[in-house]
Amino acid sequence: MSLDEFKKILKFTATEERISKFFNIPPDILIPLFLSIKYGGDWSIKTSEYTSVAVKERETIYNPERREGVSVETIYLLVNPRIIQRKGKVHRIEKCGANTERELVQRAYKVKLSIDKGLIATIDPKEKIIKLRKLGREHLEFKGSLAFSLEHEFNHIAEANSKQGESIWSFDYVFED
Repeated sequence: MSLDEFKKILKFTATEERISKFFNIPPDILIPLFLSIKYGGDWSIKTSEYTSVAVKERETIYNPERREGVSVETIYLLVNPRIIQRKGKVHRIEKCGANTERELVQRAYKVKLSIDKGLIATIDPKEKIIKLRKLGREHLEFKGSLAFSLEHEFNHIAEANSKQGESIWSFDYVFED
């Protein structure tokens, strides 16, 4: 690793400490957010004092005239989230890092939850910036992928068995001409 690369890592890591102080959030609560920023995906942790969940959505903004676009990521950090309502049912295939194959699971299409506090991080890869702002609402509603991700992370928080659904091996192939 070059000295310049090492300096970038140190600067990035030092900024994480500043984030904790700026938003008055204990550093440990921010761990799922930092993991999502650094490694992608959704993350959660649970301690005796709090639960912290980071779920991510991605939107691609494309300009067909310039034939150029950007995929912006929005990461929601939710502190002590509580699901207060689930609506709908979606059958989907998921894979958790702990499992070797994907599974068929059922998730709610829409999830309403309350939180103690939260942050939103927006990552713009074209501009190479990560915008952070405080989440001002105590009640949120997620639908689609964000709802699925949130429920998946709640399974982890509940320390549920990592096997949540039916194995992909129970599927049948159907051949069509």
